Amino acid sequence: MEEHLSDQLSQKSSLLKELENKEAEAAEQKDSLIEETEMLTNQKSAIEKAIEYEKASKEGTLKLKPDTIPHYFNDMVETIVPGKVPDQFMKHYIKAEMEYGVPWYYLAAIHKIETNFSTHSKMVSSVGAVGHMQFMPSTWVGSKYETVGGLVAFDLDITDLHVIKAGKGYGVDADLDGIADPWSLADSIAAAAKYLSAHGFSKDHRKAIWHYNHADWYVNKVIAYAETYKNGTGSDGPIEMFAGSAKNVVTVGNRWINNSVYVFGGGRNHTDINLGRFDCSSFVHWAYSEVGVKLGELTSVSTETLKNLGETTNVNDLQPGDLVFFDTYKKDGHVGIYIGDGKFIGSQSSTGVAIADMTKGYWKEKFNNRVKRVIAINSMEYN
Repeated sequence: MEEHLSDQLSQKSSLLKELENKEAEAAEQKDSLIEETEMLTNQKSAIEKAIEYEKASKEGTLKLKPDTIPHYFNDMVETIVPGKVPDQFMKHYIKAEMEYGVPWYYLAAIHKIETNFSTHSKMVSSVGAVGHMQFMPSTWVGSKYETVGGLVAFDLDITDLHVIKAGKGYGVDADLDGIADPWSLADSIAAAAKYLSAHGFSKDHRKAIWHYNHADWYVNKVIAYAETYKNGTGSDGPIEMFAGSAKNVVTVGNRWINNSVYVFGGGRNHTDINLGRFDCSSFVHWAYSEVGVKLGELTSVSTETLKNLGETTNVNDLQPGDLVFFDTYKKDGHVGIYIGDGKFIGSQSSTGVAIADMTKGYWKEKFNNRVKRVIAINSMEYN
């Protein structure tokens, strides 16, 4: 009898474990079905939104851009010259370069290719890329918001800084108006620089550009335009820039203080520059080139060529970034960059690159009151 009861208990125990296992399996299947249902629901929603997008695109009711684009973008059509960058845009490129380290001429090249310097009538691509630099909405706000094909939900505010931060997107509020707007020229150019920087531009610029548009022809085209703009952009008058740009010009050379040597005729090739071998005019040329302003050809730059650039400025109106000239071994034989407080930075024969006081002693005696302004400082507001 006891043996029979023991067998029954063993059978019941086995049956109970079997039931528990089946219950656990059923629970797992239920969870899996719930997850699958949610996935299918999301896929259905994405497909429905894609259909809505295509329908709205065909009907012309797609609202991916403002009803109006500032008139000055349309005006740009008449001012674009092949091989040249519109002066109006330079301040945005250079500001983005300073912030993210991507040379301005690459940003100009992408701007040219994407929307022909913002002259495309709609600036919305067939796949939904928007704005001056043609960002997909999900790239702008973050991939977590993507529905399908780089798009996001219609009711998502892609200019909301909190949304972008949460999504780890690339949208930038460069004009400091409280939103990151792909239809803002400043914001979109800065975002392009941020994107390229984040994708390793400083280490492999070709790879970073490829991430912007996954095509080798695109990479080659960007580089070709960039080289054209880098070597061909100049200005006989002052280039309009934001306040702070000249501050960068006057400080960029600090790296060479106590780390350079004066060489008459030096600084006109990469080897000299890398070793910090400058004369006065080549140093000035290098400093401005670091912020995207080309002061003529490097190989032929001299105090004579520099004194004919920009605008003549009264000595009483000296501003940081102005070029100041001195009569040393000849008239206008030396040039430096005024940094404020009566001082200038330049490559001097006795010190190499150094900061000198032009209010007393030798440099006060040699200063000839010639001041040339090649960067116009202002606090322009973004439109």
